[in-house]
Formats: sequence, C-alpha cells, structure tokens
Amino acid sequence: MSNNKVEKIAYFFGWFLLGPLNLSLEHVKKKLKKRSLGSVSSGQRLIIANFAGLVSLLLKLDGGPTKKSISRASQLVCKAFRLDENSTSPIESLFEEFLGSSLSFDGLVATLPNLLGDDQKNRNQLFELLVYIVDNVSGLKWEKKLLLLKVADSLNVPLGARKILLGGGYSRATDKRGFNRSDFYLLFFGLPVDCDREQIHRQYRRIVKTIHPDLYPDVPVDVKKARMTAMQELNRLYQYLIES
Repeated sequence: MSNNKVEKIAYFFGWFLLGPLNLSLEHVKKKLKKRSLGSVSSGQRLIIANFAGLVSLLLKLDGGPTKKSISRASQLVCKAFRLDENSTSPIESLFEEFLGSSLSFDGLVATLPNLLGDDQKNRNQLFELLVYIVDNVSGLKWEKKLLLLKVADSLNVPLGARKILLGGGYSRATDKRGFNRSDFYLLFFGLPVDCDREQIHRQYRRIVKTIHPDLYPDVPVDVKKARMTAMQELNRLYQYLIES
C-alpha cells in the first residue's frame, strides 16, 4: 500500500472516528508507539485502534468492563496482532480512553473495509478474531451478535466464515443442500430451517425484550445508540425472513 493511500485512510479514519473523541490521529499513533509498538506501520496502528474501538464498545454493552476484562481483552488483542507482552500497557491505555468516550459503532464499521483492503482472507480472519475476543472476555449476548453480524456484512464475510456466530446449529445447515442466507438467519435466531412465520415472530419478540433500548433507560448514550443499531439489524433480518 502506498504512503499516499495510507495517509488518505489515516485522514478519513481520524476525521470519522477520532474527531468526535477530541483526539488527534497523532495522539493515538503516539500512544500506540510506546513500549515495543514502534515497528508497527501507520496502517497497522489504525487497524489496531479501530479493532480496539469495536471491542471496547461491544464490551461496554454489559454495563462497563472491569479492569480484569480490559486486561484480558488487551492481552488477546496483542496476541491477535502478534505484538509482544510489553505492548499490553499501551493497548490497555487505549481501551480506557475509548471506554470513556462516545464511539460511533457505525463509523468504526464503515472505516474497516478501507483499512483492511480487498484481501478477503484478512477480512474474514479479523472478523473471527473480533468474535473470539468478545466471546472470550464477556460472552455473546443478542445485541452483540447482531452488531457483529453488521461487521460481517460490512466486510462481505461469507456465510461459512460466519458460523462462529451460530454455535451448535451450523452442522444442520451444512447437511442441508443449498444452504443459503435464509437458512443462516434462521439458525442465527436459534430456529429450525423448516419453521413457520409464527415461530419467527415469537422468537423476534423474545429477542426484542432482551435488547430494546427503551427497556434500559439508565445506560450511557453510546450504549443506547449501540442497542438502537442492534435493533435496526434485528428488524432488517426479521423483515428479510418474513418476506422470503
């Protein structure tokens, strides 16, 4: 990737994500440059910052991660990007700064394709790492699964690589000839592929009761926005299944 392209991506990323946080791109790059991160390229730093932002917002949906979970998430991010153990401290610092700010989940997701480029293998791998870290640190509740599916859509992750979101239901899907998007969504909702519309509606209502932002009025604004985004994703999937 040329330096010019990296700078354009850096500018876009800095404006889209870091502007609302009152942070400059240089501020984040300097923070990530401390303690053994000096050899990481500018483009890689931006990917790490975006990735850490997504993880922090997904962890925040549980009401705010503990120091222990931040430490665990930082360790896993370092492993994911093959950074040495001394890199944990600046990553933890970045997490803490992001957790105290209002991140835009949609903004983070929108910048990912440009940051990662066209290599689909890299996109799939980053998606799987994101799911693994969030699941390992705090589990995959419904609002998280729906937001992660939004990430998968943004990165054009194929159905096969999304199986990590399905749990034990995926083997049934592969046994069915012509496995398609409707099958995937049904299994994602925890429904058999031969269910009827009434079953879809009942499951939809059950999920709404667990994530609807109006049911949690005292959560921070950015968490409420993330739940609204999850609700929009849920409604999109529900509409698709009802109409298909």
